[in-house]
Amino acid sequence: MAKDRSLKFTVTSTSVPEPYDVYWKVRNFGREAQLRDDLRGEIKEGSTDHLETTRYNGDHYIECYIVKDGRCVARTRDWVPIE
Repeated sequence: MAKDRSLKFTVTSTSVPEPYDVYWKVRNFGREAQLRDDLRGEIKEGSTDHLETTRYNGDHYIECYIVKDGRCVARTRDWVPIE
């Protein structure tokens, strides 16, 4: 994956019955983000779609959490290497 691209992540299926809340965590690593003091890792509430841009080289991942009744009942992680 190259820098300066837009990415869309989507929850395509889950065995958890609605209603539920969706949270996303984007974690970036790498010297470029570190030098710019822009390391990330916060968890934010969202929807079943999540948009991101690729700003820095390095290894990154995105996690999606499905929360029902205040408990995380499902999660997934995808690695996104940026070159």
